[in-house]
Amino acid sequence: MKRSNVVSLSLFILFAGFLLIGHLQGEAIAEGSAQYEQITLRIDGMTCSSCIKKVKKALLNVPGVKEADVTLEKKPWWDLWSAREGQAVVEFESEAVAVDQLIEVVERSSNAMYTYTASLMSK
Repeated sequence: MKRSNVVSLSLFILFAGFLLIGHLQGEAIAEGSAQYEQITLRIDGMTCSSCIKKVKKALLNVPGVKEADVTLEKKPWWDLWSAREGQAVVEFESEAVAVDQLIEVVERSSNAMYTYTASLMSK
């Protein structure tokens, strides 16, 4: 291969890399311009880790939700199946989704065995 072809190919690869980096930075800036809000929801009716996973998955499937951390109050080992107070700390794009929608999503993730109720604890 001629030296001029190697130089041309090297410059092309370098230029393509700069274009890709610029594109990725543009996406990061666009994501950075979104207004995110964090709230805490109280969730009653959850009893186990499956409930936690189900609620978290439901929240993360909502367009505009960036993060959802779902937890459940600990109880003594002999009291495994009674309902415990749960919480969900949700970070979401405030222009894309409303708090009422998040509450509805949690409550719709209930099943025949467990009924979840959600309410806003704090913003």
